[in-house]
Amino acid sequence: PKGSYSSFVRRISRALNAHGTCIISTPNKLVSSPDLDKPSNPFHTKEFTPDELVRLCAPYFKEIKLFGLKCVNKKFLQQRVLIEKTFRKKVVTYICGFKITHLLLPFIPSLLKTKVTKRNLLPDLKESDFIITPNNIDSSDGLIIVCKK
Repeated sequence: PKGSYSSFVRRISRALNAHGTCIISTPNKLVSSPDLDKPSNPFHTKEFTPDELVRLCAPYFKEIKLFGLKCVNKKFLQQRVLIEKTFRKKVVTYICGFKITHLLLPFIPSLLKTKVTKRNLLPDLKESDFIITPNNIDSSDGLIIVCKK
């Protein structure tokens, strides 16, 4: 529910001591699901834009710094672009917009999910395949916000 995100951040703020720090990460909606009402990833209930994330946290923290999380693995990025262009990807994204898909997902065998989404075509990623940057946040795959009381 919409109101629960604000309530969640407020509770985090209250739980921190006077000099506490909160770090939150989320996929960047501008990149992950820009034209969709719901996230394309069925395991996510909400994804935020950079502005939405800052507006969510600003009432509860004195200092806020926003960073982008970017994948720098060229092979992964090239393969992801090819998959994104496929008709299959568009169909999977469309189907994931339905609530019934989210409810049935736990019952779908993982081999079938992999075959349909083509995730097996992407190389495995490791920590060194990502950078955290204060630049070009709107085009970053993920968002990281550091909030201090």
